[in-house]
Amino acid sequence: MKQLAIRATTIRADIRKKVELHSPVDEVPSLDRWNKRTRKGQKHSTKADNPEGLKEKDIKAREVLQIFPVRKFKKRTSSQLSYNEVTDIVDTYLHKQCTQAEVARQFRVTTKLVSNLVNKHIKHPDLFQNKKRKEYEIAQTHFALTDTVNELMKNNVPITTAKIIKEKT
Repeated sequence: MKQLAIRATTIRADIRKKVELHSPVDEVPSLDRWNKRTRKGQKHSTKADNPEGLKEKDIKAREVLQIFPVRKFKKRTSSQLSYNEVTDIVDTYLHKQCTQAEVARQFRVTTKLVSNLVNKHIKHPDLFQNKKRKEYEIAQTHFALTDTVNELMKNNVPITTAKIIKEKT
């Protein structure tokens, strides 16, 4: 055991001598390629920076909606479509002589959904009126709630629970 300790000590001494013999490096290699890109020092965009008065994220979101839809977008389901979009899909297919694939790509839905919507419209033309009625009812309740909340805010009534709003509507 004592011999191992002596041997380890001599090895450490040899390593220290070798390290001392080497001269220190004058130039430190560039670490630019390892540094992550940051916005440090860059000004964040504000509404005043853009002539349209929009933030950068709002402009990007609008551009994504304006891009012609390609495969990278997730397809929408029938429950995510409004009444106007459903009627636009059906009218585009029936009246503009487009294929189902073109209509599906334009409205970001599947071709099967286009086929189903068109077939439902042909068999039962008034079927989508129910969807229109539901959207109208939701809009009416939304407007009623916003009106009551605005009235309560004008009268300085504290809104602590939803029950207060339900009582007033």
